[in-house]
Amino acid sequence: MTIAQEEIFGPVMSVIRFDTMEDLVGVANNTIYGLAAAVVTNDIDKALYVANNIRAGSVW
Repeated sequence: MTIAQEEIFGPVMSVIRFDTMEDLVGVANNTIYGLAAAVVTNDIDKALYVANNIRAGSVW
């Protein structure tokens, strides 16, 4: 999935469907950059799981 793997110059937010939390983390970690990530959810447990498993310099 190119949008999740390459650097984009500009204000862009990609929305990607996933079936499991593991799939989500796998897509997020499948890049060489990993500078920053954002997690948007109403479920604090899911947010903490993702934030703790994404390889990124900053997770908001």
